[in-house]
Amino acid sequence: DAFKIEGLAYRGQEILGAIKSKDNKVAIIINSKTSVKMQRKTIAHELGHYFLHIDKDKEYTEFCEFGVHKDKKEMEAEYFADCLLMNGESIRERYKEIKDIGFSEQTTINILAKLFTVRNTYIIRRLKQLNLG
Repeated sequence: DAFKIEGLAYRGQEILGAIKSKDNKVAIIINSKTSVKMQRKTIAHELGHYFLHIDKDKEYTEFCEFGVHKDKKEMEAEYFADCLLMNGESIRERYKEIKDIGFSEQTTINILAKLFTVRNTYIIRRLKQLNLG
């Protein structure tokens, strides 16, 4: 299940989302005050935790805070989200198509961000991951 909660907070700080697993049930909670792009990224990030880190037989809770993706599990979940939302093959194809038309790098990033419904910073990071741009 996925739930949207306005102004989701943890330890007094507003957060992007969370994932909770217990008794083979999973809930992803996202902050509805964030943009659709951020909500999509948060859901993909939490799905990363689900597929990479959750032992289905144990209780698990993870909170997604603003700008905090420094430990190994967070970086893995973030990479999973990048791959899920910005498939490597699709990004490569679209990037080449747009660049072949003659658009600048910044315009290409803007177009890709719109096509994939993500922030420009996520496109820039994904292009670096794929050794493009």
